[in-house]
Amino acid sequence: MRPFLRATSLLARWLVALATDQLTAAEAPNSAEPLAIVTLAGQIDDGSADGFRGAASFYGAYAVAVSPDGNAYVSDYDNNTIRKITPDGLVTTFAGTPRQSGSNDGSGASARFRGPRGVAIDFAGNIYVVDSLNHTIRKITPDRTVSTFAGTAGSPGYVDGTGTAARFQFPECITVDRNQNVYVYDRGNRRVRKITAAGVVSTFSGSGAPGHNDGAAAVATFDNVNGLAAAPDGRLLLAQTSAGIIRVLAPDGTASTFAGSRQRRGDIDGTGGQAAFREPWGLALDDAGNIFIADAGSGLIRKATPQGVVTTVAGSPERRDSVDGLGRQAGFDQPQGVAFDARGNLYVTDYNCVRRSLRVPTVTPLDQNITVRAGTTLRLRYRVSSDFSPTTVTIFHQGSPTERSLVLAEPQDGELATVITPVTASTGGTYTIAVANAAGTTLSRAILVTVEPAAAPPVIVRQPENRTVPAGSSFTVSVTASGEGPFSYQWFNAETRLPGATGPSYTVAAARTSDSGSYFVRVSNAGGTTTSANARITVNAVVPPNPAAPGDSGTLPPSIGLQPVSQSVTAGETAVLRVAATGSGPLSYQWFKQGVALGGATQAALSLGNAQPADSGTYHVVVTGAGGTIASRPAVLDVRPAVPAARLTNLSVRTTLQARQTLIVGLGVEGGPRDVVVRAVGPGLGTFGLGGTMPDPRLELFRNATLIQANDNWPDALAASFAAVGAFPLPSGSRDAAMRQTLDGTISIQARGDLGGAVLLEAYDVGAASAARLVNLSARNHVGTGDQVLITGFSLVGSAPQRLLVRAVGPALAGFGVAGVLADPVLELYSGATVVATNDNWNAEIAPQFAAVGAFALPFGSRDAALLVTLPPGAYTALVRGADGTTGEALVEIYAAP
Repeated sequence: MRPFLRATSLLARWLVALATDQLTAAEAPNSAEPLAIVTLAGQIDDGSADGFRGAASFYGAYAVAVSPDGNAYVSDYDNNTIRKITPDGLVTTFAGTPRQSGSNDGSGASARFRGPRGVAIDFAGNIYVVDSLNHTIRKITPDRTVSTFAGTAGSPGYVDGTGTAARFQFPECITVDRNQNVYVYDRGNRRVRKITAAGVVSTFSGSGAPGHNDGAAAVATFDNVNGLAAAPDGRLLLAQTSAGIIRVLAPDGTASTFAGSRQRRGDIDGTGGQAAFREPWGLALDDAGNIFIADAGSGLIRKATPQGVVTTVAGSPERRDSVDGLGRQAGFDQPQGVAFDARGNLYVTDYNCVRRSLRVPTVTPLDQNITVRAGTTLRLRYRVSSDFSPTTVTIFHQGSPTERSLVLAEPQDGELATVITPVTASTGGTYTIAVANAAGTTLSRAILVTVEPAAAPPVIVRQPENRTVPAGSSFTVSVTASGEGPFSYQWFNAETRLPGATGPSYTVAAARTSDSGSYFVRVSNAGGTTTSANARITVNAVVPPNPAAPGDSGTLPPSIGLQPVSQSVTAGETAVLRVAATGSGPLSYQWFKQGVALGGATQAALSLGNAQPADSGTYHVVVTGAGGTIASRPAVLDVRPAVPAARLTNLSVRTTLQARQTLIVGLGVEGGPRDVVVRAVGPGLGTFGLGGTMPDPRLELFRNATLIQANDNWPDALAASFAAVGAFPLPSGSRDAAMRQTLDGTISIQARGDLGGAVLLEAYDVGAASAARLVNLSARNHVGTGDQVLITGFSLVGSAPQRLLVRAVGPALAGFGVAGVLADPVLELYSGATVVATNDNWNAEIAPQFAAVGAFALPFGSRDAALLVTLPPGAYTALVRGADGTTGEALVEIYAAP
């Protein structure tokens, strides 16, 4: 455990330096050179214990290879086993049994090895092991099955052949090329041997004589080669330890010297022959073609560029011990095997330890500007990526470190949050996040936090009113509140909570005498709760008439022979509600709407000329005569909006989605149900010459969170509907998605596919003009640059211009929990190629229009974009891009405005 304590101490020193010197992101040590080295597993003493990191032990960790899934496999030479290490340092014995030698094939612990040295892994995860003292090459499948791949145990020799017919003599190191060919240095025969995937062994290079002569395959000589690595271009790299040089074998086996000098030994950096090594051992290539060399004689890790420039990236000749640290502060005992994982981390076997390079951690804030209310909670959200522990996260406020630091004890690649509560005025300002591990420190960009004053409780500007109504009629109590919304409401009758009474008004449709009482409401917002005044509601019982004496007509109670009839009219028409009553007179009439008496409405017929949607509601009439009072049945009047002179008819969004990424589009239908054709076109775009399309898109329609309809591959029966709405035809049998659905209210349309690609989502209004119409369209997606901006098309049809509210929302989406929003959207409106209107940051003067169309409010001063325009019928395009080329999630909205 001693090396981990040193790493933590080093981490703490760097963090103090950060707090003192105020490093910027550009100044932070983010370079991969020098390498930061930590001990992944093992300890100084010999052993064979499995366990986590320092609890595990090895007895001569010789070579290492890393599988595609990130697990490292180590040849434990003196234990005669192959050990497995997970990325976080858990060691288990993968094959063989400690201290038991042999040549048995089998599964896991039943297999036996004798002096395993080199290891290599192919693309399928098969492990190839040089079983040196058995003179064989072994193969281990991912399920731990061990078999003899080439050579025969106990039969050294030099024979090319297939599988066990071939012979080796003390083979040493091994590598696998991109064509699944295995290459082995056969130390006893001083040759490089090649083994195909079928097990056919041949001699690739070397005459068999000792030496270091370059030349053609048949005349080249080798001796004491301890490292092999296959380059992507078909060349092989060799570390010839005894000569202190790095050599290259061309695809035809021709040998040449790449770096180092036979005339001198040392730890001298330089180019080609000017560099010097003491005992170069294991070799590994990174993705850029750089060669990393374990110089066992000097205790160093050296790097050679493709041009042959050799530098020292870790270790020091003066530190011949397993010491964790950065660059020359690190120390190695005897580095031998080296290998890279898929993330670019270098693994090194160091006698009884396995060491690993460490990447500088990264940190990305998930919010750029945050506005928060005093008295609430601030959440600073950020993503940290660190592939080794410990990692320290420190929050800086106005350039000074806060006490809100944490140490991540495990590797991290995900979202974290720092919570500050309660928020006060001093909470505002800039925040930065520093992340540090043994490789270095990264400082994030700044997050600006603005603190708004605490919200004030609601103010009730219109109180509920007292009322007296007859039994059987309806009544409504209502309240109007001002202040900062959203508001919540709860009505009470004499301190008794009324279930479901959670709106600004409360209606009783057919009142009973027991409904009499004192009604009030509590209105709440983020700033608190305000209680209204009491409204006294009195419900009078209907008084029955006195019965007539026998044989005398007497006084007759009123009786309603013709009840008011519910009806629906279009705005601007006249609505008439009538009642016919009999009884002892004179008869008087009083009409009510929503339980409220209508002034002057005292005739048997109630006529509403030029009726408007505001006249919609429930009406009844109370008839009074000498014999008593009677209330009519309620009648509902529905005043439909007039058919607009222009209306929205379709929406289209074209974008490129990743596999299983979802495109979300919203539709709003007002005035009744409306048939809509919805399509997600992928393969059908190929008829326009567009490549890279989504091969099989799917469509889903949701109302709130409920799935109401879905389609994968469109039915041929819809072809006529496509023609009716003017949509381009789809090839018969294509795997596009489409449906025709009757919609009402607010609907969410979602498109996705198991494979990514370009997709066009379309929604078409079906049929002629009517009161039912599309009133809003919206689309949300990631906004990129160039062709990846968000482009939405829509059309207006009719005989007159239509007023529209068009918005591009980015920053305000963060308030709904959307991550990675577009920080500063720019909205451009086009008719063809002509710019009709444009906006960067919205003008607060149009804020009342948001509520008028039912759009959510935007925070004052936000950098969202919005336009209020009046457009003639035609086709239009709304384009959303990021100011200064920024990217992120954005929502485009089009509303029909009054």
